[in-house]
Amino acid sequence: MYKVPDEFFFRLHHVRPRFKNNVEEVLLFVCQQISSIDEIPVSDFEAELFSAIKKYPENIDKAKATINNWRTEISALFGLVEYTDFGTAKPSYMAKKLAKEQDLVQFFKYFVFKFQYPGGFLRPDKIIDYINNRIKFKPGKYILEILAEGEKLTGKRFPINKSELAHVVFNDKRVTNGTLSPKEIAEKLILLRNRETDFDWNGDVVRYAGDILDYMEIANLLVSHGNVFYLNKLEVSTIKYFIDTDDYFAGYDNLYEKTTEITRDEVRCLENEWFKYVNKEIDNISFKTDISLFLAIEQEIEVEVENKNKTFRTTKDIGDFGESLVYEHEKAYLRTNDRDDLIHLVKRIPTHQAQGYDIQSVEVNAIKKLIEVKTTISNRALQFYRVHLTPNEWNAAETHGDNYFIYRVGISKENDSIGLFVIKNPVDLYKKSMANMSPIGGADMVFNSSCGSNVEMLKWS
Repeated sequence: MYKVPDEFFFRLHHVRPRFKNNVEEVLLFVCQQISSIDEIPVSDFEAELFSAIKKYPENIDKAKATINNWRTEISALFGLVEYTDFGTAKPSYMAKKLAKEQDLVQFFKYFVFKFQYPGGFLRPDKIIDYINNRIKFKPGKYILEILAEGEKLTGKRFPINKSELAHVVFNDKRVTNGTLSPKEIAEKLILLRNRETDFDWNGDVVRYAGDILDYMEIANLLVSHGNVFYLNKLEVSTIKYFIDTDDYFAGYDNLYEKTTEITRDEVRCLENEWFKYVNKEIDNISFKTDISLFLAIEQEIEVEVENKNKTFRTTKDIGDFGESLVYEHEKAYLRTNDRDDLIHLVKRIPTHQAQGYDIQSVEVNAIKKLIEVKTTISNRALQFYRVHLTPNEWNAAETHGDNYFIYRVGISKENDSIGLFVIKNPVDLYKKSMANMSPIGGADMVFNSSCGSNVEMLKWS
């Protein structure tokens, strides 16, 4: 059984959200809620956030302490709230980005890229302990480097599992303080495997390393087979960027050089700087999800995006991709029902026209349909019973009544699935109390499966 020598043992840990097994759905919900809150005093913001988290379907009967735990875990680990020097709090850049773009894969790329030990998600006394042990470690970058070095050494795909990562990397401060290189760890793993060395798989031991591997898989940086993880060869350029870029939070650097004892106050005063760092936009590279690579399929539809009166093909705009899927679906629907004579009436509406819907279509009886498309991309299939309509979209829904539809598109890597949920006349659903609506910069709608229907997405050819 492999064991880290006692003099080098130092166990890394981080906040583990209670919603870990449902993290994508919860984050999407919470980011939408947080993004609707203005910059207000911290106590007021936390009360608003508490109320928002309480609205999550599974939290209706949860105790106050549980909701508060969710609130602190979310803001600490994922940096969804920024605290200012003026006693106020506001939605973070990443919270607003996820709420707007609905790209969970991109969100986790940002998260893994920025995540490091020590970080503001730890208590001040833990951060001091990390600094005193010279820990300065970016697990996402290091894991990718190990796997890349392992492939060079073996000439083939090189895996790692949660137990190996926990014992050989996360619990050994020779690794986390920078003494041992990724190549040396790859060589060590090869040697241990040749010796058929056993590892402790106890949940308490492997969970922190396991979390990071799981988050990296959601980010599409890794793929898993059974209980092992490999580099995702479809993300070569992003992986290279991770490996080649030395991007660390510099706020703690001066504390490593101190000859006197580090105080908690010295650490606490850096908390705001940490969350600013986590939410600083990455300008050098776009982490937007290329959907054709994400689903590992050849792109078969042409996605047209307006750009100064020109059109171009792209698979990196989630909204436009979803609209193109629906545009094809509507044409295929008419053809399937022998109404080719109506296909010319299916049109995409240019964004600058601000009509409050994305696609104009028709039913088989020629009655007009006005469709607003809402698209989300995630690692696994989610329940998509929530949308936000802008004021313009809500006004259009009120004006057009039964002719107005919401098409909720969910693109998931799970079984390479593309789900479609169709809602007719959302304003009428609200009036009949079948859907909840909060007037937050438009309409924040929560509904259930009875408010619409799951429809097979048709492909135009």
